[in-house]
Amino acid sequence: MRRTAAALLVLLVLAPVVTLGFAHWRTVRYDSLIRKHCTRYKLSFHLVKALVHEESRFDAEARGKKGELGLMQIKPAVGAEFWERQGKRTLYDPAMLLQPEHNIEVGCWYLRDSLDMYRHLPDPRPYGLARYNAGHTRVARWISATSAHPQSNFLDNVDFPRTREYIVRVIDRANRRSQNYLW
Repeated sequence: MRRTAAALLVLLVLAPVVTLGFAHWRTVRYDSLIRKHCTRYKLSFHLVKALVHEESRFDAEARGKKGELGLMQIKPAVGAEFWERQGKRTLYDPAMLLQPEHNIEVGCWYLRDSLDMYRHLPDPRPYGLARYNAGHTRVARWISATSAHPQSNFLDNVDFPRTREYIVRVIDRANRRSQNYLW
């Protein structure tokens, strides 16, 4: 009976430690890949990490409802566009998006491209994240609505509540983490 009680006590003490350890490992295991591609594409580490958190909760096998794959939830068409722009002559295999290194590289490339589209604006992050999440056509429509109503801001005109909340969450998480490095 004493051994059972002792074993149960050890489990009760160690289980939260093991769980917390796994949760921490899950959030930091791709940091070196994120840093590598953030450096290559001149992106904020905290912004990309916040994006990965939002898109997949650090699950490299994540699959979205509309065919998005991997850590950064990349659509196969975006992967194929990346492949083509890299000058690759072989057929693109979307299954590569389930490989963390490739997924993070494609995601960083696409985020950089998205931010560059709006670099003329004071803070391109909301626009780039909106494109990443909802597409360029919708962002153009929301920018047009903002221009038509100068008293409003861009986020006021994002008529997809999930996209608006997504943008706010990613930017907020990135800002908080850049001020306090703990993830």
